[in-house]
Amino acid sequence: MRLNSILSELWAEWGSVGRTGPHVPVSRCKFASVTSLLVHRDTTAYSTSVPSASESSSIERRRLPRKVALMRAVVASVNGDNVFDCMIRDMNTGGAQIDYSKTLSVGEEVYLLDIGNRGAHLAKVVWTNSDRAGLSFLKSYAVGLGLPLPLKFLWRLLLEAKLKEIDRAIRQGIPVGLAFSTVGLAEEDLHRLTPYAAGDEKFELLLLLAKRLQMTGTS
Repeated sequence: MRLNSILSELWAEWGSVGRTGPHVPVSRCKFASVTSLLVHRDTTAYSTSVPSASESSSIERRRLPRKVALMRAVVASVNGDNVFDCMIRDMNTGGAQIDYSKTLSVGEEVYLLDIGNRGAHLAKVVWTNSDRAGLSFLKSYAVGLGLPLPLKFLWRLLLEAKLKEIDRAIRQGIPVGLAFSTVGLAEEDLHRLTPYAAGDEKFELLLLLAKRLQMTGTS
């Protein structure tokens, strides 16, 4: 079953409950299709940059071994409101270089979400050049059960990114169950996410979508 039809059914159920919740109501048009729920963002990448308290420390961090890679990632503002896709171009323990198509300003602080490794980095933009930027890591988190609740939006962004990967796999003819296992999203992961989704309507809907889709792969 395609995500679009599952999402339509979910929205009908969601609307029948008459949820308003403690937060800003979610408009119907916002989730009218899977392309609006799993927002298609411009793809870019990370490059190794040095978190520098001073110019000398910046130079030292640039000497750290760099891992050249093209990995899907997400950049988010510190409050999670502004989000876009990017590609990690290269990275090390101190920072990353990314390809991106949005606007980033030197000195701006953002979160870099490494989808494949389930890691999130609070980072400072240290340089920009056309469609690339260098990020200096200030603090890193494992997106797991120990993630602080104020950062639960990172779980939502990770789930959203995983669902997009699953959607791409299904479009290529990969069975639903295999698509879930390929991206590393298990049934127990969805159950563990329930406390993080509480009070976040988009997160709750994404979680419902994931559970409903997973059921189609086991039926």
